[in-house]
Amino acid sequence: MKISDFKLERYFARHEFSAKYLLSSSDCDGVSMEYVLSCADERELALWNNLKLGYTESSGSLVLRERIVEQYSNIGVDDVVVASPGELNFIAMNLLVGPGDHAIVISPSYQSLYEVIRSVGCQISFWTPEKLSPHCTGDYHDVSLEKASCASAAGLVRVAASESDSEHATVPQSACESDSEPATVPQSACESDSEPVAAYAAGLSAHRSEVSNYVAHDQAWHFSLDELERMIRPNTKLIVINFPHNPTGSCITPDELYAIVDMARRHDIWLFSDEMYRGLLIEEGMEELPAVCDIYEKGISLWGMAKSFALAGLRIGWMATGQRDFLRRVMSFKDYLSMCNSAASEILATIALHHKEHFIEPNIVKIRSNLALFADYVSGSNIFQPFVPPRAGSVAFVPIQYDGTSLQFSDMLVEKSGIMTVPAEMFDCVGKYLRIGFGRENLQEVLAVLAEFEQQVC
Repeated sequence: MKISDFKLERYFARHEFSAKYLLSSSDCDGVSMEYVLSCADERELALWNNLKLGYTESSGSLVLRERIVEQYSNIGVDDVVVASPGELNFIAMNLLVGPGDHAIVISPSYQSLYEVIRSVGCQISFWTPEKLSPHCTGDYHDVSLEKASCASAAGLVRVAASESDSEHATVPQSACESDSEPATVPQSACESDSEPVAAYAAGLSAHRSEVSNYVAHDQAWHFSLDELERMIRPNTKLIVINFPHNPTGSCITPDELYAIVDMARRHDIWLFSDEMYRGLLIEEGMEELPAVCDIYEKGISLWGMAKSFALAGLRIGWMATGQRDFLRRVMSFKDYLSMCNSAASEILATIALHHKEHFIEPNIVKIRSNLALFADYVSGSNIFQPFVPPRAGSVAFVPIQYDGTSLQFSDMLVEKSGIMTVPAEMFDCVGKYLRIGFGRENLQEVLAVLAEFEQQVC
């Protein structure tokens, strides 16, 4: 197999452990070993104290799989395989499609969701959101964008408020390979009764006359089900979705998910669902999406410890599906890779799953607090406009006002300020965006440094 470099991971390899600040991390602050063990009950502490560092069961320990299936309604212990999420994704994509097949993949997305598919000779159509904001680059030009007088050699621009107050803005065709025609979406300020949105908007209220391009998240990053169905071909074998979505923070409704399942069922298509941010419901009153493995006989759900639980260092994830023949093939493939999991990681993951409220809830509180901080920051920013807060998950895809590329801006930012960000190019997207992460405790400190950077270059 010949496969392209993993752009995002190579970019992280350059900067993650040398940059002073990380503003684009998709995970939350890592949890300490002491904290995990403090949550354990007597039986779990006994498992830990009697741990032997030998080989483990290839499919994952029974006690861990028992905790995993408690998260689902129609899945048993024989319907789960445990490994690192990246390994499971790699195996699944190799098994589900091949040369001459066609797959539909949500985009922008984590590269492994489509690169492995591409590497095996499968054709891909990208299901992109109808709105990548009016600041997407490419053939589209938005005449409402004007360079502000503060633009300097650094290339910074700002949206003129007087020219961004129109009721609707034309939406560019996505640079990420969408066949859809340009659409129009409302350009109004936050029009939602939900408490988090009100909190995010509160920091902007004093600046409302200046920051009129703040976009309500329920009016942005919308994935059209009609467009998805139009992409289906006679040789379509697989649809890949990811909700809550990385990098936009978008999330569909349960009704929309059921519609996707119905679509896949009618055409006898596998549905692979990356659910790594499951449980991180940021918008107040949001209804949790059902796991795809629970509602579709050819549905595959991927989840793990890295995002929702802030335990990325465990390298533990799992794939759940009622298709046991498929899982047997996964196990055979896994024999050539990791073969089995870390014994210590399996016990720690077992503890976290049994006491998940002690892991997921603190992350939600932190993310919501950081979103309010960031919303207040962008109200006075010349660069980060407009801000579309995530509905779920820990990240957002934020447009930047800059004459150069997103990658050029990110490289300049880390060099001059020590702040690492992830540019749109790492998602094979041409638009001028940075992924911003909200799961780190030091965001307020990072924003102070970022403000100094803006003052220096603008």
